[in-house]
Amino acid sequence: MTSGIHRFGHAGERALAAAMAAYGGFDHNAQSFKVVTRLERKYASFDGLNLTFETLEGLAKHNGPVPDGERQAPLRTAIAESGLERKLHLPLFAPAEAQVAAIADDIAYDSHDLDDGLRAGLLRIEELATVALVGRFLDDVPRKNIDTQRLIYEINRRMITAMIDDAVRQIAAPACQLAAAKPRACGGPIAPWWPSPRALRARPRASRRTSCANVYRHPRVMRIMADAEAIVSDLFARYLRQPEEMSGALGEAGQAASGGSRAAIVADFVAGMTGSLRHQGTSSVV
Repeated sequence: MTSGIHRFGHAGERALAAAMAAYGGFDHNAQSFKVVTRLERKYASFDGLNLTFETLEGLAKHNGPVPDGERQAPLRTAIAESGLERKLHLPLFAPAEAQVAAIADDIAYDSHDLDDGLRAGLLRIEELATVALVGRFLDDVPRKNIDTQRLIYEINRRMITAMIDDAVRQIAAPACQLAAAKPRACGGPIAPWWPSPRALRARPRASRRTSCANVYRHPRVMRIMADAEAIVSDLFARYLRQPEEMSGALGEAGQAASGGSRAAIVADFVAGMTGSLRHQGTSSVV
């Protein structure tokens, strides 16, 4: 679950982070935590969603411990506002399930971006030959009498399988057993060397560098992202000036607030918009 800037993704987050820089910052992880603990209003007796403590802990710490510092300030603020700061043991790692989810997200991130880049024509299959992990599957897949879409699927399927197998080996290693059984007791990750130096050492750097250069920074993508950032920035500025234009409880709260408090409410409202830019409640699930 993330804040609901569905079609704007990282561009929308960058725009809100810039708009909120003078008011404590903005971060999508912090916004997700805020949504499930405060902004969703489904129940008569409490705000937020009826989630287990383990789910909340995993959401707060799926990227690792939450240290002090400006970078983590929005997340720490959201956690403090929830009243769970002491219970979450922020300097320690999340439970094993949350750490596994973070690894799965990492695998999906890399494979999905390469798949999107190939299908959109922003990447050429031949360009993958020099990318660690991906290149070897390009050589392994029989290319005679196979269409491009099947080739893309086969490369991606094999890459995902290799990364999953490597992660499983790491988690199953004896050194990781204590972490998996008592993740807070050991204070460490369940897969400290994933991706392992032997199998996938260059995988994150190489595949993400390729995605960065050929997909994220493609002129077509950059133009769309710039437009998205401008839309989100304009919306934030307009609602900050005219909070009465926001609907629902956030609109009422925005009119009664000022300064940083109003800015935070406006950020919640804009982050809760759907991709069509029509507000449908306080949040969206993407």
